[in-house]
Amino acid sequence: MQPIRHKPGAGETRSPFQGRGRPQRPNLRSGRLRDWWWWLQDWFEGSRFARAALYLTAAGLVAGFAVWLWVYPWWMKRNAVRIARQWLDAGQLRYAAEAAQYAARVDPESPEPWRIAAELARRGGQYDQARDYSRRAAGLAPEETEVQLDLAADLLLAGQTDESDTLLDRLPGDVVASSPDGLRLRGEIARRRGQLEAAASFFREAIKHEGSRAVNEVPLGLILLSSANAREREEGLGMLAHWAADRRWGAIALRNLLDDAHTRNDRNAMLRWAEALRSHPGCTLSDMPRCLQSFAAGDPARYREFLAALQRDHAGTPQAAAQLIDWLNQIGRGSDATGWIQTLPRPAMHRPPLSVAAAEALRQSGDWLALQEWTAQGDWGTESDFLRWCYGLAAARQLGQDARADELWRTLQTRALLNGAHGLFAAASLYS
Repeated sequence: MQPIRHKPGAGETRSPFQGRGRPQRPNLRSGRLRDWWWWLQDWFEGSRFARAALYLTAAGLVAGFAVWLWVYPWWMKRNAVRIARQWLDAGQLRYAAEAAQYAARVDPESPEPWRIAAELARRGGQYDQARDYSRRAAGLAPEETEVQLDLAADLLLAGQTDESDTLLDRLPGDVVASSPDGLRLRGEIARRRGQLEAAASFFREAIKHEGSRAVNEVPLGLILLSSANAREREEGLGMLAHWAADRRWGAIALRNLLDDAHTRNDRNAMLRWAEALRSHPGCTLSDMPRCLQSFAAGDPARYREFLAALQRDHAGTPQAAAQLIDWLNQIGRGSDATGWIQTLPRPAMHRPPLSVAAAEALRQSGDWLALQEWTAQGDWGTESDFLRWCYGLAAARQLGQDARADELWRTLQTRALLNGAHGLFAAASLYS
């Protein structure tokens, strides 16, 4: 018997999916990809959410590809320099250098990455390298006055005063005359050439354009400090004293104030500026002899107190001890170190650099017997033994030991034939 089939009545049409209900997922074991394809079509046709998700996903992929291909490179090119500047302002020089290198890669025609590289080199005291970076930036932006002024400044820092002056002459005169940077450069060039009146005039003009700032007033104060006019000298002293506590410019101002106090033998000023310089964050190791000398001249009690603190701090290592003894030797107070030397650990005392510094302290104190004993002990090494003979020769001559002095003199002559550098240094030491 044949199965009874339903026939559509008049006006009735059959849907292609009639009677099928929800699409049924094909059997995985069938291996018929066509069934899966038709099932997906049925599923998307029956699900509005699936269709919306598909369209949004496709749009997101296209948008993401466009962002990666065009928007992101544009954004990085636009912001790479800004990011490098932010690292530079934060003092993170390593990250600033990396960001500047990336900025130079993504935008090789921009002068800004090279300006940042110049600033990094400038902060590291690499003035020749800073000049080269600034020259690269100036070549990329020949019409930008600010970039050209950077190059002029770096030429000046690198010691190329005439080249800096020539570059400023090529810039429009009214631009340089209205630029504080240009005026400062003109002032520094004039100062280096001894044209102090012109230099002061340029710095005063810079102050008129941007107000009283350390970058203008400290150089002007240095110029006025050397003036023969009492009123100008007082003005210079006031300017430098005003900026003595400035983190960036204070150490420069204090060094010059301290030198001026020594020149005038003003003991109160010596103590004041030496204490300020010693406490300033910009104080360097080379400033310590100047401070010690100021305390010794201005207040012997304060000097002894300061020296005792330094001796406690520098007794830890031979290098630190040698550094303190060398400071005392520089200011002619080696005798103040001789007693302290005897308290230092014995094994390190007869090896450079401590052995050499101690010998100089004994020479300055005039203790020739102690110096002879000091140089007779131990071996200072191949690179320093000729100095031991030099100091031994000086002691033997002062003690009238002619035979010993002749023996050491012949030894030094032989060493000079073998090593010219040692011979030259020994001759300079004996002459001094």
